[in-house]
Amino acid sequence: MKKQACFASVIFVLAAVWVGSALAPPGKIIIVRHAEKLAGWPGGAAGAFQPLSEKGLKTAKRLAAFFKKGTVSAIYSSATTRTLHTAFQLAKKLGIQPEIAKACSDTSAIAAFYQTLHKNYGPDDTVVLVSHSNIVPYLLIKAGLPKTCFKKMAFTNWQGWLLTDYYGKLFVIENPGKKGKKCTDFKRISF
Repeated sequence: MKKQACFASVIFVLAAVWVGSALAPPGKIIIVRHAEKLAGWPGGAAGAFQPLSEKGLKTAKRLAAFFKKGTVSAIYSSATTRTLHTAFQLAKKLGIQPEIAKACSDTSAIAAFYQTLHKNYGPDDTVVLVSHSNIVPYLLIKAGLPKTCFKKMAFTNWQGWLLTDYYGKLFVIENPGKKGKKCTDFKRISF
């Protein structure tokens, strides 16, 4: 009887470890706004095919230079030309194929996307998201950014939308699965 109880305990512990590791989130999520876009593009500033400007190409290359090979597990981007072009510079350096994520352009898709990240990546993984000025704040908020941290993140408010009104910065979420996050779990870094 003791052997059966001991065996059952071992099975329970192994199952808990397996389930816990399967649900462990990535160790780090990095969110970046696309680089500077070409001015005067037909279709306006929100045109899906608006490319990067020369300055934007330099910014995207600086972003790629910020990372070392082997430090990123996945790169996700919205489907616009400017985000994909920004992600491409990093992907080319790291040898990773960027993937399209609806959450990088649609706030209603963020919660489900984060659940997918938590299922597919572990604590040693770093995931990069390339998004837009009006989506980045909401990616941070859905990851647990407290309202008291909005000023530190330098969000601006435009017609009820929170925005990140600058280029050349990235946001780092340390331990995204951690409960009760504080401002120190979120960093804004220049690259």
